[in-house]
Amino acid sequence: MANTVPRRYLDKDPVTHEGIWNKTFTVAEVTAETAVVVPPVAGKQFVATEVFMRAIGGNLSGPTTVELVETTTGGVVCSHVTADLTSGVWRLTTAGDGTVVTTKWAIPLVVSEGLELTDTGGSASATATHLQCVVKGFYI
Repeated sequence: MANTVPRRYLDKDPVTHEGIWNKTFTVAEVTAETAVVVPPVAGKQFVATEVFMRAIGGNLSGPTTVELVETTTGGVVCSHVTADLTSGVWRLTTAGDGTVVTTKWAIPLVVSEGLELTDTGGSASATATHLQCVVKGFYI
């Protein structure tokens, strides 16, 4: 992978270097840890400035939490407890919007890390079919 920001990202705003990544994954992809929302870029650090999550097709059940984490080291950028993720309801990064943890939100991640959705404390949901995650941020 070249040490450049992906073209998709550069097209968003070449002045501020901000981009928006909007991905929808099956709950099985999230459980399998193959749900990469923001790709890693060699030699660059990503900073997430906004994170939005929602369940699709039903309320989330099964895992304890859904987390947006660094792809390799697993540092938590944003997480929500399962009860927060009801069908079609957007959950934000603010502390008042459910039980949210924002450990590495709005700070540079480890160099060459991207972001992926994972779940902990249980298996794939029996009711929700998909999870959608929107991340606003930039590479430095």
